[in-house]
Order: sequence, then C-alpha cells, then structure tokens
Amino acid sequence: MLKKLHTLLSNEELIFLNSICSSFVEIKSHSIISKEKNNYYLTKILNSKIHLLEYQKKCITHLDGEYEIQGSWINKINAITNQNDDFHTDESDISIVTYLNEDFEGGEFEYIFNDETIKIRPIKNTTLIMNREIRHRVLNVTNGERFSLIFFYKKLQKKQKTLI
Repeated sequence: MLKKLHTLLSNEELIFLNSICSSFVEIKSHSIISKEKNNYYLTKILNSKIHLLEYQKKCITHLDGEYEIQGSWINKINAITNQNDDFHTDESDISIVTYLNEDFEGGEFEYIFNDETIKIRPIKNTTLIMNREIRHRVLNVTNGERFSLIFFYKKLQKKQKTLI
C-alpha cells in the first residue's frame, strides 16, 4: 500500500520545519550499509510529543487501525551522503514521508509495485504513506540538499481478553 497526499502540513508547520532545515545540525546519521556501498542520511530527531501535533492527527486519519509513533525526524540527503541507495523495506509497519523542499536535483523516490518500478519526484508538502511491504529507495541527489520529514509507526496489537 502506498498513498500519495498533498498539503498535509500547514503554512505554520512548513515555516517551523524550514527554520530547522535552514539551520540544520544533525544529531545522528542513519546508515544503510551493503556489500559495496555505505550510504547515510543526516538526521535531526524531532520530539513527536510536542512537534507537529496537527500534522500527526491528519496523518492518522489516513491509517486503518491504531498506531503508535516509533520515531520522527528530518532527513537531509545530498550528493555525498546518498550515492547508491539499494531497494529496501522499512522495519516499521507504516512509514510517512513528507517532502520539505524541491530546490535540488535528483533524489527521486523509487518503489516497486507489481514488478513495476515507479518514480516519484519530490514536491514540497507531498506526503507518501506506505506499509512495510513497499520496496523503495532514494535515487542520488546530484545537486543541492533534499529534506524530508519522516514518521515511523507501529501497529498496536489488541490485547486478548480472558475470563481469568
């Protein structure tokens, strides 16, 4: 399952996120290591309990069932950090990616659906919601910096009731 949505972030949220991106200081890097490649994304972790609460409510309305946040951050990708991303699936049940800018070259989101490879050009305030079965990757950023907002969700399991 992959859904593509537009304008989930409000103007105020975009201004807030733009201020983070313009003074981006990464807290950690997220590495993807394969036999031949070592890719990493620069990451600025967000506090999902206080940041972007209205955005989170909008996202939840597009999910079936109940979920809890596993993590939220901003990824910064450039020509140095992402040179050859392999197709992969995320460990979370649901991944939500929202593009924060479009003033860069390359960096398309590519995924496989029914044995077909599909590319999505990142457009500011476009959101992708996908389940863990979607094999995807980010193509090389050839010029500039690509910023994206990431939220990972885990499906809550219903507890079985017993009489004891």
